[in-house]
Amino acid sequence: MADAINRLLDTLVARCAKGEGVMRYFQVGVIGYGNTVGPALGGSLKDRELVWIDEIADNPLRVEERRKKESDGAGGLVEVSVMFPVWFDPVADNGTPMCQALWLAHTILEN
Repeated sequence: MADAINRLLDTLVARCAKGEGVMRYFQVGVIGYGNTVGPALGGSLKDRELVWIDEIADNPLRVEERRKKESDGAGGLVEVSVMFPVWFDPVADNGTPMCQALWLAHTILEN
Protein backbone atom coordinates (compact mmCIF):
# COMPACT_ATOMS: atom_id res chain seq x y z
CA MET A 1 0.00 0.00 0.00
CA ALA A 2 2.84 2.40 0.79
CA ASP A 3 4.30 1.90 -2.70
CA ALA A 4 0.88 2.60 -4.21
CA ILE A 5 0.54 5.84 -2.23
CA ASN A 6 4.06 6.93 -3.17
CA ARG A 7 3.40 6.13 -6.87
CA LEU A 8 0.15 8.14 -6.69
CA LEU A 9 1.95 11.12 -5.15
CA ASP A 10 4.65 10.90 -7.83
CA THR A 11 1.99 10.80 -10.57
CA LEU A 12 0.18 13.81 -9.09
CA VAL A 13 3.46 15.75 -8.95
CA ALA A 14 4.21 14.86 -12.58
CA ARG A 15 0.75 15.94 -13.72
CA CYS A 16 1.17 19.32 -12.01
CA ALA A 17 4.61 19.99 -13.52
CA LYS A 18 4.73 23.01 -15.81
CA GLY A 19 8.02 24.23 -17.20
CA GLU A 20 10.64 23.94 -14.50
CA GLY A 21 8.29 23.84 -11.52
CA VAL A 22 5.24 22.21 -10.02
CA MET A 23 2.09 24.33 -9.96
CA ARG A 24 0.24 24.82 -6.68
CA TYR A 25 -3.06 23.37 -7.93
CA PHE A 26 -4.31 21.52 -4.83
CA GLN A 27 -3.48 20.11 -1.43
CA VAL A 28 -2.94 16.48 -0.49
CA GLY A 29 -3.29 14.69 2.84
CA VAL A 30 -2.18 11.20 3.82
CA ILE A 31 -3.72 9.75 6.99
CA GLY A 32 -2.19 6.78 8.73
CA TYR A 33 -4.04 4.64 11.21
CA GLY A 34 -2.97 1.98 13.66
CA ASN A 35 -1.98 2.65 17.26
CA THR A 36 -2.57 6.33 16.45
CA VAL A 37 -4.57 8.09 13.75
CA GLY A 38 -3.11 11.15 12.08
CA PRO A 39 -1.07 12.68 9.29
CA ALA A 40 1.36 10.11 7.89
CA LEU A 41 3.80 12.00 5.68
CA GLY A 42 7.33 12.15 7.01
CA GLY A 43 10.32 14.44 7.10
CA SER A 44 9.62 18.16 6.85
CA LEU A 45 5.95 17.36 6.05
CA LYS A 46 5.44 15.43 9.29
CA ASP A 47 2.27 16.20 11.28
CA ARG A 48 0.78 18.34 8.49
CA GLU A 49 -2.80 17.46 7.64
CA LEU A 50 -2.78 19.05 4.18
CA VAL A 51 0.22 19.88 2.02
CA TRP A 52 0.38 21.75 -1.29
CA ILE A 53 1.39 19.52 -4.19
CA ASP A 54 4.49 21.63 -4.91
CA GLU A 55 5.64 21.05 -1.31
CA ILE A 56 5.14 17.31 -1.85
CA ALA A 57 7.35 17.55 -4.95
CA ASP A 58 10.10 19.37 -3.05
CA ASN A 59 10.15 17.23 0.11
CA PRO A 60 10.39 13.47 -0.36
CA LEU A 61 11.83 11.53 2.57
CA ARG A 62 14.29 9.98 0.15
CA VAL A 63 14.66 8.85 -3.45
CA GLU A 64 15.39 5.16 -3.91
CA GLU A 65 16.92 3.44 -6.93
CA ARG A 66 14.73 0.51 -7.93
CA ARG A 67 14.73 -2.07 -10.72
CA LYS A 68 11.80 -2.28 -13.13
CA LYS A 69 11.08 -4.63 -16.03
CA GLU A 70 10.22 -2.98 -19.33
CA SER A 71 9.63 -4.22 -22.85
CA ASP A 72 12.74 -4.40 -24.99
CA GLY A 73 10.70 -3.80 -28.15
CA ALA A 74 11.41 -7.30 -29.47
CA GLY A 75 8.98 -9.28 -27.30
CA GLY A 76 11.24 -9.61 -24.29
CA LEU A 77 11.81 -7.79 -21.03
CA VAL A 78 14.83 -5.91 -19.74
CA GLU A 79 15.52 -4.61 -16.25
CA VAL A 80 16.07 -0.87 -15.99
CA SER A 81 16.95 1.32 -13.06
CA VAL A 82 14.36 3.95 -12.03
CA MET A 83 14.38 6.57 -9.31
CA PHE A 84 11.44 6.20 -6.89
CA PRO A 85 10.60 9.06 -4.50
CA VAL A 86 9.27 8.05 -1.08
CA TRP A 87 7.10 10.35 1.04
CA PHE A 88 5.37 7.71 3.13
CA ASP A 89 6.76 4.63 4.88
CA PRO A 90 4.57 1.69 5.94
CA VAL A 91 4.05 1.15 9.65
CA ALA A 92 2.32 -1.88 11.20
CA ASP A 93 1.26 -0.84 14.67
CA ASN A 94 -1.78 -2.38 16.36
CA GLY A 95 -5.28 -2.44 14.84
CA THR A 96 -6.90 -0.75 11.88
CA PRO A 97 -9.26 1.97 13.21
CA MET A 98 -10.49 2.95 9.76
CA CYS A 99 -13.59 4.71 11.10
CA GLN A 100 -11.38 7.07 13.13
CA ALA A 101 -9.26 7.75 10.04
CA LEU A 102 -12.35 8.52 7.94
CA TRP A 103 -13.69 10.78 10.68
CA LEU A 104 -10.37 12.66 10.76
CA ALA A 105 -10.49 13.07 6.97
CA HIS A 106 -14.03 14.44 7.30
CA THR A 107 -12.93 16.90 10.01
CA ILE A 108 -9.93 18.10 8.00
CA LEU A 109 -11.99 18.62 4.86
CA GLU A 110 -14.84 20.27 6.75
CA ASN A 111 -12.44 22.87 8.17
